[in-house]
Amino acid sequence: MSTPARRVWIDLTNSPHVLFFRPVIRRLDEAGVEHPRRDMDAKRLHPEDLFNVGPASFSEIHPDLHEPGLSWGAAKAHVHIQRRRAEAAIASSAAESP
Repeated sequence: MSTPARRVWIDLTNSPHVLFFRPVIRRLDEAGVEHPRRDMDAKRLHPEDLFNVGPASFSEIHPDLHEPGLSWGAAKAHVHIQRRRAEAAIASSAAESP
């Protein structure tokens, strides 16, 4: 007789790194707890965080990290946009070359 799947909510206001929770994640998985839906980035960046126990934002780690987190995100977005623009310019000039 199999144990039915169970859902567990882990509410952590200051969740440590997912590696700290590796034993908890393993036990939840072994107990048949249903994995929540995760987006592609979460799966790629945190493949071991099957239950999304890691913090979703800097402010979840500590409220004082909200502003630095926004600045970091904006800087990362800027680099990403600049890279895409450069790639598009290279592709465009290659397409125009005889």
